This record gives sequence, structure tokens and C-alpha cells, in this order.
Amino acid sequence: MTVRPPGASSIIQAVEKRGETDTQPSYYVHVVLPFILILASLLVTGLVAVWQVGHLPTDQDTVPVDALGTIAAISILASLVILASIALMFRGWYLLIQRRNGHIARDRVLRQGILDYIRRLAEANPSETSGDHLRSMQRLHNDALMDENERPAAVHLLLYVLTAGLWGFYVLYFLIKDLPVHSQRQSRFVREARGALDVSGMDPDAVPTVPPTREHSYLASLALWIFVPVVGPFIVTWWLFEDPIDHFDKQWAHEDALVSLVQDSEVSLEPSTPTPEAPSSEPRDEADDETPPPDTGTDEPQEEPAPEYTIWECGECESKYKVPPKRPVRVTCKNCSNKEVLEEGT
Repeated sequence: MTVRPPGASSIIQAVEKRGETDTQPSYYVHVVLPFILILASLLVTGLVAVWQVGHLPTDQDTVPVDALGTIAAISILASLVILASIALMFRGWYLLIQRRNGHIARDRVLRQGILDYIRRLAEANPSETSGDHLRSMQRLHNDALMDENERPAAVHLLLYVLTAGLWGFYVLYFLIKDLPVHSQRQSRFVREARGALDVSGMDPDAVPTVPPTREHSYLASLALWIFVPVVGPFIVTWWLFEDPIDHFDKQWAHEDALVSLVQDSEVSLEPSTPTPEAPSSEPRDEADDETPPPDTGTDEPQEEPAPEYTIWECGECESKYKVPPKRPVRVTCKNCSNKEVLEEGT
């Protein structure tokens, strides 16, 4: 059986979730394609209307019913295409907000796991500066917990509709600003973690840094969106779709190295017998079980060899297991799944 060091489960859980949170919604499907569909629908509708009216005799004052029917059918079809395109654009904004929420929530779990792992490492290998690194990591983690709140995507899109698009300027603001601020805080957190690894006697280069993602000015982005028609919104939305992906790629490399590090720190536990031993119904006199040491003919105390293992008795079901003598170590009972952490002297 394998016992993971403190924080390892949280780290591995966060890494396993990244495929669900760090998504890559398509810029071309949610931005370029809707624009093309809307433009094509309006263009085709206009051309059909001009063609139908242009083929009328010059002395005819009214448009024939069949021509009106053709124009109406094309208009209805174009309206449906435009509505579908708008829905596709809204879905793109929804995915951007959800990606922001999911990534930040996943990083909370990841940071807590790293904190637990570094804290136990500092306890096992104390140094003068490890406490400073841990305090800085805890402060950054607390700042993130306070500042990085969830932003419900459905609520923001509803407010966008109710305010005739004015709320979209706020949505644009937090999508531009939140991830760069988050990545800057995370970069400092990883830097402190690497420092704690260094003073604990481990190689800090085993865990790569996570450089912060580039930050765009909101006012410049807003001006580009408003005063540069068509091209400006395309540029700004490209940043929103693609910049986080670069951040995810760098963080995934960091996380892969982190998982390898905590897995190398795992401790194996094997039971002392094939089946757990049942506790004795009568108390045993430990003195009766002791075997007197051999008589060496001298009064000097004999040096006892270091034990290869010690016996741990589960506090819940009293099953017994062999455990390594190194402390601290986390153990789990196979029989009842009870978990304990054995400190020095136990």
C-alpha cells in the first residue's frame, strides 16, 4: 500500500481536473464564423430582394405575390441564421467566463496542496528561512481566496441583455484583468515554493516556474473596441480567447513536474501479516515476552541494531501493520480505512 505525503492528494486532484477547467474554446467558431454567417445572410437577402424587384416590368406599380414570397422566405431564413450566429457568440462569451471561474477554482485546490506539502517538508527539514517562505505562500493564498471570486456566467450574460449591451463593458473588464492578476500572484507563490524547496535541501529546478501572462490595458482595449470598427473587436476577443492558453501550457508543465515530485515522496506500507491480527482478549504481560540478552561476559551495554520497521496498531479495528521507522509518516488501515499520522516517538 502507498501512503501519499500531505498535500499530494490535493495536487493530484487539481491536476486531474485541468482537462475540464482549462479549456480552449474556438475563436473561429464563436467569433469569426458568426460574423461571416451574419454578413452572408444580410448580403444574400439584399441581393435576392434587388434581383426580384429588378426583374419587374417598368410599367408595373406593385410587386407580384411570388416575388414577395421569395423575399419573405429568404428574410426568414436569414433571420434564423442571424439568431443562431448570435447564440453562438453568446456561447463563446459564456465559455470564456466559465473557463475563468474553473481555472481559478482549480488553482485554489492546487495551492492548498502545495502549502500542505511544503509545510510538512519544512517540519521534516527545518531551516531559518523556511518559515518566511511559508508565511509568504499563505499570505498569497489568502489574498487569492478573498479577491478571486466566482463570476456566474449566466448572470452576467442576462445583465448584458437587460442593459442593452452596456454590461458587456464590465464583462470585458474582468476578462481582460482577472487572469493576468491571478497569474502574477501564482507566479510569486511558485517562486516562494521553490525557495522553500531549496532551503529544505531539495532541487528547486525540479519544479519549473510559471511566468505571468501578459496584461493588456483595459482603456486601450476599450478604445480599440469602440473606435476601430470590426477590426478592433476582433483583436480584443483574440486576446481573450488565446492569451489564457499560453498561461495554461506553462502551468501544465509546472504541474507535471510537481506531480512527479510528490509521487517520488510516497511511502510504502506493507501489512505485517497476510491478514490483520485480531486483538488478544486478555492483557499480555510484556515482561513475559521479553527474551534475556545473551551473556557476553562483560558489563558493557550492547548496542541495539536500528529497527527495520515498527508495529503500528490501528486505533479503530486494532489491526497491526509493519511501518518504516522514519517519522513523520501517514498510514492507512486496509481493514477499516482509518488514517493516522505517526510522529516522532510513536
